[in-house]
This record gives sequence, C-alpha cells and structure tokens, in this order.
Amino acid sequence: MQQRANPIVPRILFVALLVSQGIYLAIPSAGVAEGPPAMLPAILGAVAVTQGLGALLFFRIAGVSKIQSGALDPTTNEGMGQLFVVLILSWVLTEAIAIFGLVLRFLGAPFWQGGLFALGAFVLMAAMNPWQSGLVAPMSSAERGRDSTPIA
Repeated sequence: MQQRANPIVPRILFVALLVSQGIYLAIPSAGVAEGPPAMLPAILGAVAVTQGLGALLFFRIAGVSKIQSGALDPTTNEGMGQLFVVLILSWVLTEAIAIFGLVLRFLGAPFWQGGLFALGAFVLMAAMNPWQSGLVAPMSSAERGRDSTPIA
C-alpha cells in the first residue's frame, strides 16, 4: 500500500511567502531624495507582468492540467514531490515581483509604486494557492462508485 502524501509543507511555505510580501510593504523607504531612475519602475513593471504571466502559465500547464489529465497524482509521495517543484518555481517567480517593489522602495520610490508590485504578487499567489480544487486529482469511476458521499 502506498503512503498518502501530506500537503502541509507547501501550505506552510505558501503562507510564509504571503506574509513576507506584507513585510516588504512595512519596510520604510530609504528616503533617497531623487528616487529610482525614471524608467526603472516601467521596466520592472514590464518584467513583472511577463514573469507573472509565465509563472501562472507554468503553474496551469505543469501543475493543474497534469493533475486533471491524470498524468500527475498529488496524493502519492512522488506526485506531491513533482507538484511541490511546480509550486516552488511558480511561487518564487511570483515572490520576485514583490521584491521588485521592495527594491523600488529602497531606491526611494513612493509607497504606491512598491505597493502595486506587492499587490500584483499577492493576486498571483492567490491564483496559485495550494488549496484550490484544480490541484486535487479527479476521482476515477471506480473511486466514485466507492464514495459514500450522498449525491443530493
């Protein structure tokens, strides 16, 4: 009999990354009078959008669609290990977006500029949370037959 995987580690990591994004916002600006170079917020914004879309696409293709097609079973230790890699890579790319905002704040950018990056990262993290139904393996017809959950 195969041991069922425990999803607690990805959930703890997810919460820790969300908390760190809030901490980034709480860090005061370095107070550099001239602020960041004029084009830096726009450049980081373009990189952040590209990176965020890439992270979300990777999460959907390498995680959710593989689980839904049956190619990845997150209830096994091996499947959870593969899913954990997908989650970590997706979340790290997303966390970097919040760090872009932190860098801007260190360079003296206004709070709202750094806050936009943190907000974008938070929204992406929420879209890639480990509790979503897309990360649950679909039940086979045999499992549905054994399921005692009432239909109505």
